[in-house]
Amino acid sequence: MAKKVAIARKVLDSWALLSWLKGAPHAAGEVRRILEQSEQGRVELLMSIMNVGEVYYILAKNVGPQEAENFLGDFRGMPVKSVAVPKALVMAAAHLKAKYPISYADAIAAETAVRTGAPLVTGDPDFKRFVGGDIVQIEWIGT
Repeated sequence: MAKKVAIARKVLDSWALLSWLKGAPHAAGEVRRILEQSEQGRVELLMSIMNVGEVYYILAKNVGPQEAENFLGDFRGMPVKSVAVPKALVMAAAHLKAKYPISYADAIAAETAVRTGAPLVTGDPDFKRFVGGDIVQIEWIGT
């Protein structure tokens, strides 16, 4: 019987996905590489449904509602699994937000990473303080 190989997990935050959508230097290429790894079955790519909503509202506000709807349609076909936000994660994110100057949506992304045992893929400057720390594992794609 063949041995089942463990697949690496990664969690995207909204900063990473928005950087990819905008074609931001460096970050877009890193996100593209991770998306390709996910398509090839080498990485299980996750994103909190709350952070998917965050991308949606940022696009709706800055680019227009039709672009936000287009994103949502495209997201359904992407190799990214959306993760529910149960009460325990909500409360853990609230505790993290109370301790650190990050947005609540960022706290949700961080706790999603912690609870799935996966690094958070980001370049959001608000997460720089966590790089190399023991609160949340960060895969830094910023400059």
